[in-house]
Amino acid sequence: MGANQDETAITQQTAATQSAFGVLAPQQYLPIRRDYGEIGNGRTKPHAVKASNGQKYLVKGPSLCPELPYAAANEYIAANLANRLGLPILDNRILTDGSNLYFASSLMEEGTFYPAITRELFHQCANKDYVYDLVVFDAWLCGVTPV
Repeated sequence: MGANQDETAITQQTAATQSAFGVLAPQQYLPIRRDYGEIGNGRTKPHAVKASNGQKYLVKGPSLCPELPYAAANEYIAANLANRLGLPILDNRILTDGSNLYFASSLMEEGTFYPAITRELFHQCANKDYVYDLVVFDAWLCGVTPV
């Protein structure tokens, strides 16, 4: 094989590998239009942002929390696994501020997130049939904050 043929074969193999593992092309990253700052007091120091599609997201990334550099990657992997298993998860994607990448999940509307659930709230849940699946999934992933 000549040099051009070798480069073409490597490029095709790289593209196939990236496709198989779900690696996103740079044009699929949504730009962040506004950063509202840190939200909550989580270990990964997430920020609330608005993306170019007009949606608000909670973002995590190594630039926000250098002491937990793999937290966002772990969440990306867990979200993809949950999606492939058919579990109900929030919309998620990769966002960029031009120089950094962030794992982003839809920002829940105020008054819809509860850190602890009561019996009354549980009975109001539309997807409570998934609780056992989600508990098993969480246990399978060790249910700990990624490091």
